[in-house]
Amino acid sequence: MSKAIIFFADGLEECEALITVDLLRRAGVEVTIASVMGRAEIVGAHKIRILCDAVAESVDLSAADAVILPGVGAFRDAAEKLRQSGLDQVVVVNAKAGKPLLGICLGMQMLFDKSYEYGEYAGLGLIPGDIMPLEGYVPAHLKI
Repeated sequence: MSKAIIFFADGLEECEALITVDLLRRAGVEVTIASVMGRAEIVGAHKIRILCDAVAESVDLSAADAVILPGVGAFRDAAEKLRQSGLDQVVVVNAKAGKPLLGICLGMQMLFDKSYEYGEYAGLGLIPGDIMPLEGYVPAHLKI
C-alpha cells in the first residue's frame, strides 16, 4: 500500500485538504495527516476543527511515498511556518530525491523560487520562477 503525508495548519481551506485525504484513502493510499502547528488539533478557515494523526515534527517523511503540501493564508506566513518547523528542508530533500510532491493552491506557489505577494519572499526553489500578483495583468472588468 502506498503511503502519503499531508501537512495541515490553522486556517487551511477544509475542502482542499479533506477532499484530498478522502480521495487518496478511497484509492487505497495510507494517508497521515500531520499538523505543523505543534499540536494535533487544527482549526480550518471555516472554523471546522480537525484532529490530525500526528504532529509534523514526529513524522518520518522517509516512510512516505509522497508528500502533499496544501496552502493556507499568505505566502510569507506559510513560508515562515515551514522554515520555523524545519519542514522546508525536509520537503526539499525529499523532492530532490525523487519523492512525488503535490502542492495545492498556496502549497504549489511555495514550490517556486519566490513570491511577490505583499512583499518579496523566498520559496522552496524547487520550480524555477516567481509568483507575481495579477494586478496590472488582468483587465479591470474581470473578477478573479
